[in-house]
Amino acid sequence: MQSGEDPASFWTRLFRCATPESAEAAIAAGPVDGDLARVAWRAHRASAERADARMEARARDVESLQAFGRALAESRDVVELFDAAAAGAQQLLEADAVAIAYDLPDRAGMEIHAGRPLAPGDEHRLRETVALGFVPLGDDAPPARRLPASDVLQGPRPPIAEGEIVIVPVERRGRELLRLAVVPRLGPSERGLRLLFGAANHLAVHLDRVLAVAEAEQGRFRAILDSMPHAVVLTDGAFQIVQANASAERLLPRLGSDAAFALRSAGDLDLVALAYDVLAGRRPYAEAEAALPDGIRLAVSVAPWRGGAGADGLVVVMLDVTVASRLREQVAQSEKLSSLGRMIAGVTHELNNPLTSVIGYAQLLRSMPPGEKMIARLDTIRRESERCRRIVQSLLRFARAHVPERRPFSLNEAVSNVSQLLAYPVRSAGCRLQLELDRELPALVGDAHELEQVLINLITNAHQAMTEAASPGAVTVRTFHDATSIGVEVSDEGPGIPETARARLFDPFFTTKPTGQGTGLGLWLVYNAVSAHGGSIDVGQTERGGARFRLAFRREAGIALHAAESEAGPDAPASVSARILVVDAEAALAALICEALAAEGHHAVAAHDADEAFARIACEPFDLLVSDAAVPGMSGERLAREVERVRPELRERILLTTSDWTSREPETAARALGAGLLRKPFELDELRRVVRTRLHRSAEP
Repeated sequence: MQSGEDPASFWTRLFRCATPESAEAAIAAGPVDGDLARVAWRAHRASAERADARMEARARDVESLQAFGRALAESRDVVELFDAAAAGAQQLLEADAVAIAYDLPDRAGMEIHAGRPLAPGDEHRLRETVALGFVPLGDDAPPARRLPASDVLQGPRPPIAEGEIVIVPVERRGRELLRLAVVPRLGPSERGLRLLFGAANHLAVHLDRVLAVAEAEQGRFRAILDSMPHAVVLTDGAFQIVQANASAERLLPRLGSDAAFALRSAGDLDLVALAYDVLAGRRPYAEAEAALPDGIRLAVSVAPWRGGAGADGLVVVMLDVTVASRLREQVAQSEKLSSLGRMIAGVTHELNNPLTSVIGYAQLLRSMPPGEKMIARLDTIRRESERCRRIVQSLLRFARAHVPERRPFSLNEAVSNVSQLLAYPVRSAGCRLQLELDRELPALVGDAHELEQVLINLITNAHQAMTEAASPGAVTVRTFHDATSIGVEVSDEGPGIPETARARLFDPFFTTKPTGQGTGLGLWLVYNAVSAHGGSIDVGQTERGGARFRLAFRREAGIALHAAESEAGPDAPASVSARILVVDAEAALAALICEALAAEGHHAVAAHDADEAFARIACEPFDLLVSDAAVPGMSGERLAREVERVRPELRERILLTTSDWTSREPETAARALGAGLLRKPFELDELRRVVRTRLHRSAEP
């Protein structure tokens, strides 16, 4: 015992001893009873150890919460944040299940993450308990997801009692956005509740961060969208508008819609049909052009947006291309006129040969006695005349003012029409034009006129390339089809296309020809026309090194070609002794038509001007009126008015003939009158067939 040491100093010195040995030494030298000191030291030491244990446990919990926070900090969006929170909560609390209910600005729902198999009905019980009074539960709730640290070898957990579910709210700016719920394996505890609140605090911080970033990005994204000249519309799978940028909000009223309704069409374009394969996942995107009633043209593209495995809706992008479309049409027309000028000389030569035969044999027939030779000469005249007609029709069809259209047509027929126009220029250049047509080729849906221009450009380029290279050969045009596509291939035996030029081949104004010999717009127009049809162009070379252009278009199922108004369809039953008025300023042609109809048993009379025609209509009954659409003073409007006044029964019994292949006035007049239309020159068999069809139709009740 040390003398002079006071008890307070002794107890301080004793309680600082960490081992029994040091404590015994202090007690032996101390001023108090040894047994009392030993009991006091042991009690103090036990209390200190318990405090240390609690501190270590708290430190581990703090470290675990910090690890939880670091995992959340790596999350870049809400989905990653929820997954990290569920995995972290399981590790923090040894949870059998973690549930997160959320009510965010753009979504609401609930997720369940299982750490072990749950008993039947536990998922539903957990959903109802956590979502109560917070978020509605749908009938299509997703199943529980397995946590990364789940133990699949354990059996199902005993049924969850309501008291075993620990729920804490997660708020942002004073509003509850989440509920974090856990089912601890060992049941609720003070420590577990403390950890869960700590986890909720971390989750609140990082939820605010993720949402703030998303809101900022959304604001920037919206600002970018609103600054775009393109109209951008986001729709759901039912074409209901979800979001639209400023340009779209200005455009939608002109489309007959607004941001509160569905967007199913744009002018004459059916968006549902355009987007069908896109929504089904068969095409990554689709493009088309739409015409509005006020003349505005829109380039429209649709692509899917996905929030999950399938397409949740569409992104529709529309841009006013009216000016560009008109400029493109002007360029196309200019290029067409250039082609037309080059072809006229060739067509003239092509016509001169058969016309020489027609004139010569017609002169021979004047002095030739009847017999087999006369019949053979007449057959030659007819055959050569038909050849002239086909050439003229092809030229007029190409020169005609054209309104773009989409309808089934024969690609083989388009190739044949072009070959007649280009036969002479190709042949005069020392080249050959070979056609390899697929006789089983299905109909192609598109604009036959545009694709004829495409073929003219490709064939012209091919034979010019061979001529310039002094290697005349064959230009081969081949049509083909398979299960998904229809196409045409144009190849030549020329020098081919340099590899350095292929990348710019379809650029406007790019040409490999010398200055002044090419505009550089031909292949650009080809590319635009093929793209407008949803087709593709593959440029390559033949085995002999020549150029090869392969155009492929999507095949439409169930498409067949239909003749217009069945005027060239099956023969209708002939009417007996119909009275027919034939009106044509050309007396010889009117007489020919009357004679041909008389051979059918009809009574046909001719009128050569409007006054004579209307006088006859007023005084005589007729079953059919066959009139040239260009008789002076006999416009379609006047004809309809006079017929309605004096012979209303003739209103549906009119057949117009026309030699006008360049304007659309004859078609307009025929539609207004409900009349048939027959283009000159026509064969007499075709005339008789059309007349029988019109008489049969007018006789139907």
